[in-house]
Amino acid sequence: MDEATLALSIRLRHPTMNVRDISRGMEFVPVVAHQVGDVKTNRAGQALGGRYAESYWVCRPIDTESIGLATAIAMANQWMSARAVFVTSFGESGGAAEYYLTAYCTGLFGFELDPQLLHQCAALRVKLAVEVISASDE
Repeated sequence: MDEATLALSIRLRHPTMNVRDISRGMEFVPVVAHQVGDVKTNRAGQALGGRYAESYWVCRPIDTESIGLATAIAMANQWMSARAVFVTSFGESGGAAEYYLTAYCTGLFGFELDPQLLHQCAALRVKLAVEVISASDE
């Protein structure tokens, strides 16, 4: 199998929490964020109609360019564990967290994840989402 270039984002969604409070709790500035109730906009800032039903917050705290998928997830778990008090209260108050992994590849791509690593994700209440983009898809 071929190697893939990976990008990992941590995505948080919450039905009521302010994105400033999420940033404070995560001790990080998001690369993308919108507040529950704000008018929906495109990337250029033009209104699309409707309002966001939840707050959405995304960060990329780990440089995944030269590491494997399992290492990236393990590092994300460590990063989230350092914020365990906030992450736990965030989940208990209706929030949801996910690791969004994008793999850019030129051929076949596959991966295996150790049960212990998946157990750590589950203990943190973090969902895994994987998107694979092959050179033929572009």
